[in-house]
Amino acid sequence: MSQKRKGNNNTTKPKKRRELEEKEALEKPDQEVIFFYGESDPFGEFSNFFGKKQNKKFSLHIDGREWLTSEHYFQHQKFLGPESNMASLEYAELVSSASTPNKAAVIARQRTGGGYKWRTDLNPIIQKYLDKGVDLRSDWDDVKDIIMEKVLQAKFSQNDFLKEKLLQTKGKTLVEHTSRDEYWGDGGDGTGQNKLGILLMKVRDNFLAVPSPKNKD
Repeated sequence: MSQKRKGNNNTTKPKKRRELEEKEALEKPDQEVIFFYGESDPFGEFSNFFGKKQNKKFSLHIDGREWLTSEHYFQHQKFLGPESNMASLEYAELVSSASTPNKAAVIARQRTGGGYKWRTDLNPIIQKYLDKGVDLRSDWDDVKDIIMEKVLQAKFSQNDFLKEKLLQTKGKTLVEHTSRDEYWGDGGDGTGQNKLGILLMKVRDNFLAVPSPKNKD
């Protein structure tokens, strides 16, 4: 039996309501699937947009530097391929220094567009580097899963409260439920590949494979 989910409602839910929904999902023996998506939704800790804004305890250090979110790190890596030049390295830094994970993702996708002012304000920056020939690294399809697993392993290893939340889902299938992504998510209707959910379960299995330290007398 799957947890019911209505669309992609990314509005912030009151904390007590989120906690109640999480408790229900974890304790129902016939509920085999846990859906997640927005960083402020139930199980929002599994979102790559989750960071200090959601919990001040959050920290993430990889490759000798601190990252606002796992999304920042992942998107930054899109421009560090074997053919990287000065312009692509500059662009990678623009991605990593974005004030929100959403902005980091928009810059990294390199698509100009309309909408909110914060979105249109990014168009000149994106276009400037498109004109310089900056493009997605050529080996991205070969390395993106490896990079995602690396940042997830770091995120949950470095934050005990996140690790605990992940381990609480033992035995449950984790699914990023969104119609916006058929690769990392489930495509909204279950036809997507759910790669993010699969990698989260792999990280969970890595933790579970390590025996808990026993108290010494």
